[in-house]
Amino acid sequence: MKNEAELTKRVIALAHDYGWKVCRFHRMPVPRAGKTQWRTPVGADGKGWPDLTLCRERVVFAELKMWPKKPDVNQQAWLDWLRAAGQEAYVWTERDVENGRVDHVLKSAMTPLALARMTIACDGDAELARAAKIGAAIE
Repeated sequence: MKNEAELTKRVIALAHDYGWKVCRFHRMPVPRAGKTQWRTPVGADGKGWPDLTLCRERVVFAELKMWPKKPDVNQQAWLDWLRAAGQEAYVWTERDVENGRVDHVLKSAMTPLALARMTIACDGDAELARAAKIGAAIE
């Protein structure tokens, strides 16, 4: 994969292969001071919302970056808020596709009740629960 657009297409294709519904907001050209800038139209607190929202038996949020790029401040804040709310939120790069991490998350099935139980077992630490889930045999 050479760029984020190719990465996005690949992750969406994998998600569809495993039966996920995927939501992605498209960037649009916005003329500013004689130049065209690309922006994703969002309202309220939406700036930095993850690139993909995936839904099957659970909801997964994914910010996609080409290695070694990192999420910006707004993107990281949303990932932190989503994780604090007990959601699965990931930053995936082309390396994660190539080494099977994305595939593992997308093919794994976990009911919301099972995730809640695992979170409780980890003293409410959703990040620890997600780490335990990845290492566990999932239903």
